[in-house]
Parts: sequence; C-alpha cells; structure tokens
Amino acid sequence: MELFNEMQTWIAAFPEQLMEGEKQFSLWKAEPKHPYDKLLWVGMGGSAFAANFLQDLIQHQIPIFVLRHYELPAWVDEKTLVVLSSYSGNTEEVLIAGEKLLEQKRNDFIIITSGGQLQQWQSYSDYPILSLPKGYVPRAAVGYAIAAGCIILQRFWNIALPNFYKIAKTLKRLNISFIAKNFLEKELFLYIDEHLPLYVYVPYNLNAIGLRFKQQVNENVKCHLSFAVLPEMNHNELVGWQRDKGIVWFLTSRFAHERIKKRIAITAELLLQCGSIANLAIFQPPDTLTREEELFFYLHLVDWFSLHWAQWEQVPPTPIAFIDYLKMKLSQ
Repeated sequence: MELFNEMQTWIAAFPEQLMEGEKQFSLWKAEPKHPYDKLLWVGMGGSAFAANFLQDLIQHQIPIFVLRHYELPAWVDEKTLVVLSSYSGNTEEVLIAGEKLLEQKRNDFIIITSGGQLQQWQSYSDYPILSLPKGYVPRAAVGYAIAAGCIILQRFWNIALPNFYKIAKTLKRLNISFIAKNFLEKELFLYIDEHLPLYVYVPYNLNAIGLRFKQQVNENVKCHLSFAVLPEMNHNELVGWQRDKGIVWFLTSRFAHERIKKRIAITAELLLQCGSIANLAIFQPPDTLTREEELFFYLHLVDWFSLHWAQWEQVPPTPIAFIDYLKMKLSQ
C-alpha cells in the first residue's frame, strides 16, 4: 500500500546504504589533531542510535559515550572527541550541548548532519563535516550514520572497518523481510488482540538491537515495547512476572557468554511456569553468521519487524505527529 511504500523502500535499501556510506565517507579528509582516548556522541533518537550500535560492533575497544540531553559532562576534556549528530541539523539538545563546545573555544569536534543550523557550524571546527543525504527521516538513514561512525573510528583509533560489501551481500541473500513477517505471524499476531504488551529480552552483546527494536516500534507502529538486557534483567525485572502479564520474546546470540545462554533457558522455563505469559518465543538467527554479520542481521530484522507490524495494524509508519506537536509547542 502507498502508506507503507516510503518506509519499505528505505528499510530495503539498508544494505546499499552501508556500501554507499563507506564509499562516500572514505573520501572524508580528516586526520586527528592529537590523540583522543574516548568518544562522546551527542544526539537524540535515530541520530544517536549509531553510537549505541558502534559500542556493540567494536566490543568497547574504546570508550564510547552517548549523550541524550543538553549538558556536556564535566569530564569532557581535550582528549575527548565529540561528535554532534543531528540528521535535521536542528535538534535543540544537540545545538545547546554544542554551544558549550563553542564557549570553550573547541575547534576539534565532528558534525554529522544533512543540513539545518548544525551544518552552518562547519566553519567552527577544523574537522570537515560528514554530510548525510537528504530526503530521509532520521531513523531511516541509519546505514549512512553507521558508516560515518565506522570511518571516524578508523581514522581516529585505527579500528578496522567492517566488510560492508560482504555484510550487504549476506543481508540481501537471507530475505530478512520474509523471516520477520513469518515470525510475527506465528509469535505475535495470534496474541496481539489480547492487548498485551510485548517484552523483548536480549543478551548484553545485543543491547543496541533491543534499543532499536523499541524505538522502531514506538515510531513506526505507534505503540510501546519494553526491552531489557540479560543478565541485568535477572536481577530485578524477572520478579515482576509474578504479577504481570504479557508476550515475551528472547533474541538470542551465538556470541553471547555461555552463562547468558543458560540464563535465557532457565528464565524462559520459569516464565512459562508462572502462567502469566500469553506467548513466549525464542528467536535464533542463522548460525552461519559471523559476529559482525549477526549484529547487522538483527538491525535489519527489527526494522522489518516494525514495518510488518505497522502494516498488520494499518498504521502509517512515517508520520510522528506527537513529536511534531511537541517540537511546535517548544518553539513557541
């Protein structure tokens, strides 16, 4: 249907975004002015997500912090590389935090944007801007943002780039849209009429995937989704199932710690025994994937999950009326 064509086109193009982003940003002419020992990524929503994904992708080889509010931390110093990321270039939290950098006379921050006020700050930094293509909503340009982040890590910390060509080829070969739709039909749509919330539990190495799933369902399906990370979930949220009701999914990973795999099995057994779960499903990705491929597979999968869910509910995925209203009122 026409309501879904735009988002469907964007999601389907994710593999191409990775390759195009690497090709474009590999021409970025930036070299470190001096050594940096940490990265602070300032952004909101889809413009911040790439940093969370990078944390899991590089397995925390360097400290990557994500700032989702207005105030720079007191620990930001000359060894902190700051990235200001806003797809629109007009995100107020990013601009206000960035103004603190300007007050400090910092001229070594990196801008990732497609335009707006942030693009006009290019002259304030010695590092050239990383320009994202126009015409997307922020969450739909995620492939470009990840490619930009990977280029930054390569240039400033000599962290090897993923093989984007191989990853893109794998994603296209797997027909992930079909996998997502089939799983939804079996494990969610049969139970969703009971108006029960979906709880998604992930191992710590898929933290960014749980976050992406939540954000995409919030914006594309216009409903809530709860996610939590193991093992932390076992130390608090687990007890809530003594009284709560819902639908539970576990997203598993071949690369999670062996104790996490055991925790998932025991937790699933316990939840089934408590009698408050309408349905419990365990998703297992293809076991032929490398660790990096598994992460990109899951990112693509949860995006397709959100689109097919929106189609089933007949909810237009692209508009975000509540956020638009909030921004309008804040501007007055």
